[in-house]
Amino acid sequence: MTSKSGKEYECYIPKPNESLSESDSKNGKSIDIQKLLEPMYEGSCLYKIKDWWTYELCFGKAIKQFHIEDGRIAGEILTLGLYELDNKWEDELYEEKFERVKPHHAQSYVNGTKCDLTGLPRNTEVKIFCEEDSLDYINWITEPETCNYVITVHTSLLCSHPLFKSSKELHTIVCQPSGID
Repeated sequence: MTSKSGKEYECYIPKPNESLSESDSKNGKSIDIQKLLEPMYEGSCLYKIKDWWTYELCFGKAIKQFHIEDGRIAGEILTLGLYELDNKWEDELYEEKFERVKPHHAQSYVNGTKCDLTGLPRNTEVKIFCEEDSLDYINWITEPETCNYVITVHTSLLCSHPLFKSSKELHTIVCQPSGID
């Protein structure tokens, strides 16, 4: 590299310090994700109002949908799913899960209220994302198929896990005179 005055410099980007081995970081065995999320299971339910509906997500229990009018629930309370499981991390799924989408932890909620359009029970996938310095909150609710929902939740609880650390690390470029004049 050459400065405005024509002086030559050699520059390099230092390698980042790696506190975890690649295999620990890849398979997530160094930190138990469910343990990190324990405060969400023990804490209050999360709520989100979207259009006509209010959604209630109680971790490890159930997801409900209802309408509030004049401060009271008006009409039927629909169950969008009962907690079934936390999806397990599998080494062979790592590439598929994390190379194409932002890392997240997923839970399945099944056997909700019967859908009047399909005759099948309602089901929901909850996707939990790391958001630094964030309180727990429902970010988005969508219904990609009739009576099948996806809810995204953001929390800072996952951010200490190696699989959720940002890959966008900042590096300082170090330059020094090259000794060539």
